[in-house]
Amino acid sequence: MSFRSRCTLLALFLLVASGGAARAQNIETYATGVPGPWGLAFDPSGTLYVTNHGTTLYKVPAGGGSASAFVTSSLFVHPVGVVCDPSGNVWVADRGDLAVANTGKILKVTPAGVVSLFKGSLPSLFGLTMDVSGNLYAGVYNGQKVIKLTPAAVVSDYGTGLGVVGNQTYQLDFDDAGNLYAGNEDRILRIAPGGSPVTQVIGGLSQAMGFVRWTGDNFIVATFGFGRLKYASPTRGNPAVDITSIALADHCADGPMVAGTRVDQPVFMTLRDGWVYLADQNCSKVRRFFLPGMPVGAGQRTWGAVKAIYR
Repeated sequence: MSFRSRCTLLALFLLVASGGAARAQNIETYATGVPGPWGLAFDPSGTLYVTNHGTTLYKVPAGGGSASAFVTSSLFVHPVGVVCDPSGNVWVADRGDLAVANTGKILKVTPAGVVSLFKGSLPSLFGLTMDVSGNLYAGVYNGQKVIKLTPAAVVSDYGTGLGVVGNQTYQLDFDDAGNLYAGNEDRILRIAPGGSPVTQVIGGLSQAMGFVRWTGDNFIVATFGFGRLKYASPTRGNPAVDITSIALADHCADGPMVAGTRVDQPVFMTLRDGWVYLADQNCSKVRRFFLPGMPVGAGQRTWGAVKAIYR
């Protein structure tokens, strides 16, 4: 990307953050009916699947509306991370019982709602994503690492040394170059292809539960600890302090984005067709807002080789 293009994008981000574009932008409710939503994943048809740290996987029809219980299964204990493959299967990372070691697991749910155990006896898990070759990646809760699972369910450590004891690894997502980004406590980390090196991209965020990456290392981050969405970029000076709150509607209300207000307990996020989707725990709904200048189709996965694996 050229210097001029980077400057144009940065100027647009600054406009949004300062409230310039806020007068024309709204935050709106996309889905209701999920108590305390956590993970979000769209399938290829636009159906949204939502976890809520309970025993139910919810389903929202394309275009939004009221969620319905898709699967209620005793196999689920505390599901959080969720991702869909090109065939419409839903993969769920279950944290398990924190009081019992190695009760984490990953489950597969078919489009018909049939649940099967993909891999059990895992450590407690949080975020989940999939690469273009069909490998799954899960953040280990309080384990300072990411694990990789092949389509044959072979497990290995991928990114390690992610902070210190007590640091949690939250949402995970790949860029087109194969870098894996991880929300890790108060920062965003970049894990290079192959699992190392691990570098900090952004700091000073306070529980960076969820994020979307717009371009380069520019992010919108759901900071659970601050109760705000943040625009964050290392190009804006010291990333630990130079972070501007994005102007959003107050708490659970829909409407124009107003500078200096809060969202309630934002957690995982996703991006589809230029829209940012946000799981808002305290409001018990999925919310969304449009990123100005974002091309239609942005945020939708180009699956490549994974299509052949799950065909």
